[in-house]
Amino acid sequence: MPGPIEHVIAVMFENRSFDHILGFTLDGPRGLRPTPAAPVPVNRDPETGVEWPATRGIFGQDFDHDCGHEPADVAEQLTGTQQAGPVTPAQVNASGFIANFRRRTPVAPERIMRCFGPGELPAFHTLAAEFGLCASWFSAVPGPTWPNRLFFHAGTSAGMAKSPSTGEVIWHTIGDAYYTPTTVFAWLEEHGLRWTIYEHQLSQSRALAPVHKLNPDPRNDFVPFDSLLDDLRAGSARLPNYAFVEPAWRGNGQNDMHPNPGADFRRANNLLATIYNAVRRSPAWERILLLVLFDEHGGIFDHVHPGPTIPPDGKPSNDPCVDFRMLGLRVPALLISPRIARGVVDTPFNHCSLIRSLADIFAIPLVPALGDRTPLAASFAGLVGGVRTDVPDHVDTTTVDDTRYDPASPLDDNQRLLVAQSLALSHPATPEIRVTARRLPMAAMRAEPSIAQHVAALARMADQARSVGDAERLLRGR
Repeated sequence: MPGPIEHVIAVMFENRSFDHILGFTLDGPRGLRPTPAAPVPVNRDPETGVEWPATRGIFGQDFDHDCGHEPADVAEQLTGTQQAGPVTPAQVNASGFIANFRRRTPVAPERIMRCFGPGELPAFHTLAAEFGLCASWFSAVPGPTWPNRLFFHAGTSAGMAKSPSTGEVIWHTIGDAYYTPTTVFAWLEEHGLRWTIYEHQLSQSRALAPVHKLNPDPRNDFVPFDSLLDDLRAGSARLPNYAFVEPAWRGNGQNDMHPNPGADFRRANNLLATIYNAVRRSPAWERILLLVLFDEHGGIFDHVHPGPTIPPDGKPSNDPCVDFRMLGLRVPALLISPRIARGVVDTPFNHCSLIRSLADIFAIPLVPALGDRTPLAASFAGLVGGVRTDVPDHVDTTTVDDTRYDPASPLDDNQRLLVAQSLALSHPATPEIRVTARRLPMAAMRAEPSIAQHVAALARMADQARSVGDAERLLRGR
């Protein structure tokens, strides 16, 4: 018999910490609203000696470049010193955010302490007040986007702790040499459940392990984002059991909320409003659970210390600052459903909680390939209760400043990787090369001249994309 939740929809945005998005909506040890027992946390600027508190109010003053979030950056943010080896929870004091940000720009490095005030992100803040606000959801790795997304989709990053190079992304894409042994999608399909990845553009999810086997169900696939709105209107007959939403990562419609010049964070707010309003109007409303979260903190201040964990498998880390024995930083996360009570949820979730919760919601067993952390992760399935009627009928979108878009803006770190992946996907190798690549291990594949020439040509194309406009033209074939 199906349980009360038949459809889980996850929307993952980019590179923002909990404090940055939601800190000033809470008081107490998890929030930033000051109390006599919990003053606003500060960071000291090592150059000036000034101590800067976390500050509310960011509207119109977002970051104009990527913030540091590779493992060495995060190690400094967490400890206040540059580290040569893994950070332990005992070393964490969250004192090095300004020091690390200053390495990227000497101009007002205290900006890294700036957070959104209540109401500046109407959809995020309204839904946080009306549903389950997870105040202790931690990313999986004290590092960047790719390993954290792999953990969310697969329970492990198979040793990846830092961002891959563009060349590595091309090699893996050409050879279908994916990063993890399985994924949440393959696992669900093996148990007869349906999944769909709704994407605005060719998305990072396409870097995953084989996401499905031969299956005639058309819902087990990548489809355009607008199909989600159609499927929600149709209800349970069309909706998959698990859906993952990939926002747009480039162009004038960029809505993933990744900090970069020319992007407008209000687009992410509007995407969330669009999704919530469609879910709220769906005939399947009472059977849907919407999970909204971010992949990692993006180098932005958060005062809550990540705790210990266990390695997900026996794969060694590819970065000396990570040993997979400490979680990443806290990220915003919301549980939205008429079956989720309004209020703050202090349960210590992490990115492996998604798969753990799906196992409980759909009553299917976990498999070892989904990592050793996953069975130990907290599940949000126990928060599902009776149907509430005191929920918002809709949330409002906000006006977006189209003048912020600048095609001359440099690509951020994640955009560079996605340009390389998109080129490899949209400029496929010849059938002969692909057959050869698929039967060879990576080391042998790199030694095969025909494959190496194809990869080199794609790498040269990727190197041409220095700006957002370059990427747009390149991926549109102009």
